[in-house]
Amino acid sequence: MTWDKMSVSTMGKTDDIPRIERPEYEERRKRLAGKLGEAGLDGAVVVSRGGTASDRAGFGIYLANYYSSFFPGLEDFEPRWKMRGHNTVVLTKDGKAALIKDMNLFDADAVARAIDDVVQDFDVVRGTANTVKEMGLENGKLALIGSQIMSVRHFEELKEALPGVKWTVSDSMLLDMMMIKSEPEMEIIRYGNNAVMEVSELNFNLANQQGTTEIDIYTQTEKELALRGCLLGWLRPRTPKPIEAGSVYTQAIIGWCQGYFFDIGRSRVVQGEPTKEQEDFLRLLRQFAEVQTEAMQVGRTFHDAAEVGMKYFVEEHKEFTKEDFEAGVLGTFASYGHSLGLNWSRPYLREGEDIVIQPGMYIQVEAVHGRPGLGMGEAELGVETTADGPRMLSLP
Repeated sequence: MTWDKMSVSTMGKTDDIPRIERPEYEERRKRLAGKLGEAGLDGAVVVSRGGTASDRAGFGIYLANYYSSFFPGLEDFEPRWKMRGHNTVVLTKDGKAALIKDMNLFDADAVARAIDDVVQDFDVVRGTANTVKEMGLENGKLALIGSQIMSVRHFEELKEALPGVKWTVSDSMLLDMMMIKSEPEMEIIRYGNNAVMEVSELNFNLANQQGTTEIDIYTQTEKELALRGCLLGWLRPRTPKPIEAGSVYTQAIIGWCQGYFFDIGRSRVVQGEPTKEQEDFLRLLRQFAEVQTEAMQVGRTFHDAAEVGMKYFVEEHKEFTKEDFEAGVLGTFASYGHSLGLNWSRPYLREGEDIVIQPGMYIQVEAVHGRPGLGMGEAELGVETTADGPRMLSLP
């Protein structure tokens, strides 16, 4: 198990950020078209939402290098606009594709690198229905990909506009493709993880200065990520409160580079030396991250890998019970990690997940945990799975 640290800093290297080139977008659409044909379907409507990449914009970025730069959703105002903040890609089983987008001002260059046929319509339902008809699919069998993204109302209106279409919900068809990353994708992911690690170290340096507030660190994070060609999506915490000397300071940073997410959580005692209790607590979390990462071996299931994390906390350290885990003692959901890339998705690192670990996966290992009197700590890092073993892309 190794940490895949880049040999040079990402600072000021925005011209060197890896990018997905047009042939890969074309190959993605071709592969999805092939899957449609194998399933006996004539085409697909793929739905994305995005005011930022974090608003479930991954499908549109994956197929057409696009997400809306507007809102993640805006109340309809008929007949002027409908389904704003969304976009769709209509694809035939023969590989013909078109992007339907709500904005007419942004991202033209990015889209041009990925797809030729682009339709702009402030009524995305109407634009999608018209495109389906123009492609001769109005009486076909179509997959709806993005069923958890499109509202019931807008889907009902799309069905009303296309009464001859027989719909099949097929989200997994594209999610399964996106689960395994190409080498160009992994280059972007590695770059983003190195960038956020550099910024994280700067943040700990700032946190060690007396009088520093959480907002000071938020401001620095946003600036430093931007200087590296990345965007900050979220940082916890970010109040005006000065950081307390001798406390456990935890920074949880989520952002993306070229749409691909990084998501790290790191904790240290700042402005003072750690007590034994603090040291033991932080060591518990860091060692969990290392043990769980080592368990991410190609060929085993996520269920089996998650049992290592469960044994670590429940049996070896008796930190909590299995019932505590299911109740959410380790953070926002009962899992020791999850897949990442252009979106958060399966496989989850928990009991019952029977997906097999394969080379080319990008997985987050994580634990968010607290102890009375010590506060919250977090250990979260990105892991690339390879035939030679798991590779840490960041450090807890």
